[in-house]
Amino acid sequence: MKRTTRMAIGFVLKLFLLSCGLPLLMTSPAGAQQGCAEGEIRVNIGKFNDSKESVRNAAFEAVVKCDSKAIKVLNIIIIVQAHHPYIRSRATYALGKVGLGSTEAIKALIAVIQKYKYNDPVVLSNAIYALGEIGAGSTEAINSLTTFAKDKTIEPATRGNAISVIEKIGSGSANATKNLITILEDKKQVNDIRSRAAYALGQIGLGSEEALDALNKLIKDNDTDLSIRNSAISALSKIGLGTQKTTNYLVKIIDDQDIDYSIRYNAAIAVGNSESEEFWVQEKSQRVVITLKSAIKEKKSDSWIISDAADSLVEI
Repeated sequence: MKRTTRMAIGFVLKLFLLSCGLPLLMTSPAGAQQGCAEGEIRVNIGKFNDSKESVRNAAFEAVVKCDSKAIKVLNIIIIVQAHHPYIRSRATYALGKVGLGSTEAIKALIAVIQKYKYNDPVVLSNAIYALGEIGAGSTEAINSLTTFAKDKTIEPATRGNAISVIEKIGSGSANATKNLITILEDKKQVNDIRSRAAYALGQIGLGSEEALDALNKLIKDNDTDLSIRNSAISALSKIGLGTQKTTNYLVKIIDDQDIDYSIRYNAAIAVGNSESEEFWVQEKSQRVVITLKSAIKEKKSDSWIISDAADSLVEI
């Protein structure tokens, strides 16, 4: 009897102790949140420069798992405290993994671009890339990248990367379209930057009347480099594919004998690829045929132009 009583008391005691500990278990951090205290995040960021790759990778994954909890610490490390370029670089890259849709992270990356645009090309490239990962639709990100892309003191390749990110995050954005037009129309920009802006317009400016008008004006400007104008032809045909306004623009370009043959040739090809049945019925492809034939006869024509023109005539 006494033994049975002792066993019962022991069972009740264990149950009591378990019930006392239950709230502690319920309020303890979930596995995914472990290691995400500010101090722990700092420790892991410090390991970004470890001599062992496995340690570096594990530390990076640990920080990324903390998601938005890591944004503030990463920003402080990058802007204020990180003296080692590899830590800055990896921390900047991490912001692009934890800050999706975060205004705080976008602002942090914009600050990184401003701080390191002249003295740390790796961090700069990572910041531009990271904005492309988390900045979709952000007016602040698009405007900042546009300002950066216009900065002639920065080498063109990096500015071209910024335009690529505007293209990526600016789909359907009237603001992005307008910003790209300002780059396109800036005659002081190098040819590669203006061509890149034209290409980007072709990717995001679908249906934009403002973009169509700007591209058409540029194509007709004989003082503008041919590479830019041919990029503009391609963008024009993509933005207004099959529309009457675009077809009219292209036909006028084809008819203008003062415009370089390569521009008129590409305009003819663009019309040939369009879905405007009205053009084909009314014009019976005569203008396209004439332009393609002139491209074949043109002594300055490159061999690839002659070949493509001949192939297009066969298809017509």
